[in-house]
Amino acid sequence: MQTLKLAALATALASAATLAHAGDEGDSRFFLNANAGGTHSFIDNLTSKNDVGYSISGGYRWQDMWGFEVGYVDLGKTKANNLYDDSHVLAYNAELKVRGATVGANFKFDFARNWYVTAHGGAFISQSKIREQSVFYPDISARAEAHNVNVYGGAGIGYNINEHVGIGLNVDSYLARAKGFIHGTNTIVMYTGSVEVRF
Repeated sequence: MQTLKLAALATALASAATLAHAGDEGDSRFFLNANAGGTHSFIDNLTSKNDVGYSISGGYRWQDMWGFEVGYVDLGKTKANNLYDDSHVLAYNAELKVRGATVGANFKFDFARNWYVTAHGGAFISQSKIREQSVFYPDISARAEAHNVNVYGGAGIGYNINEHVGIGLNVDSYLARAKGFIHGTNTIVMYTGSVEVRF
């Protein structure tokens, strides 16, 4: 079974960090973000579309405004009960989990004393896993996994507690396709509270 590997992303982050130190520091700085909150999937035939999720990310921001980021997001799991196969004879329950890596750009703008807005977006390298279990024969189950590169994006508003720490509220959207067990694109929205540390 394949797993998501972040080694290439870590190498890219380290390389960019080296270049950043070579330039003019000014108000430019590294940052770390931790987000947690609720998720909602827009797949039509789910019986449970909501769950909890989290994300962590880090990057570098020039002049505390424009920057890049890499991270990891877990969008929780959703469920569908009493689904029927194409023959409309066998019924099963399904559980879908989506997670993955993010690589993108970010923007931060201070608009009032201690207040700021943020926006970010880029590539979402997703891993979707599904587990199906027969309703009538619980011992019968199956698993499948799919990988996809799509997009993510979001915005937020925050408050600077001090120069190095900010807290915020955010809305982010992630798109993931899973050929073989999802028709179309799985759109998942995550509503979170966040903490950002700058150094």
